[in-house]
Amino acid sequence: MCTATNHRLATQIAAHFGLFTGVLASTEERNLLGSSKAKALVDQFGDGGFDYCGDAMADVPVWRQARRATVVGDKRIAAATRKVNAAIVLFEQKRRLIPLVLYLLNDMLDLDADRRHTRKRNRPFASGRLPLSFGVVLTVLLLAGAVGLAVSLPWKFGAVLAAYFAATLAYSFALSKMHDDPIVFPSRIA
Repeated sequence: MCTATNHRLATQIAAHFGLFTGVLASTEERNLLGSSKAKALVDQFGDGGFDYCGDAMADVPVWRQARRATVVGDKRIAAATRKVNAAIVLFEQKRRLIPLVLYLLNDMLDLDADRRHTRKRNRPFASGRLPLSFGVVLTVLLLAGAVGLAVSLPWKFGAVLAAYFAATLAYSFALSKMHDDPIVFPSRIA
């Protein structure tokens, strides 16, 4: 049981019903509401390691961390929950597609160097196990999918991904060839 109710009362309720294996509730030091509740649940069960039933907009931060969100009550809150769940799915797909497109593109651009490298020569394109034409088609399809997903997300998110994409492209096409010291860009967007 996870509630913003005072811990003493929540413990009594849990004991009365006998349905719960544990109680997370508000204390004198911490009001277990909103993002505080989300953090407590993630600390206890991991990100996406729990299902959550809620009845208020204050539960949105919890739903974002939950594997599954269920609304009890209000239709407005139910609509918000559906939007949050859909945004989570789209965000995860988009977050994975852009780095994959960039990885494929970089591998194809570095073919000559990779073929001479002791470890990199075993990569699929450098070794010839995958034809370059397959990489080009796959890159175009994945990029089209990423753009298709991006239009359904908030514009600020798309702007950040576009900046990340542009910076990584600049690295792949120009910056990495300017000097011998590597320039490191993050490979994940958190």
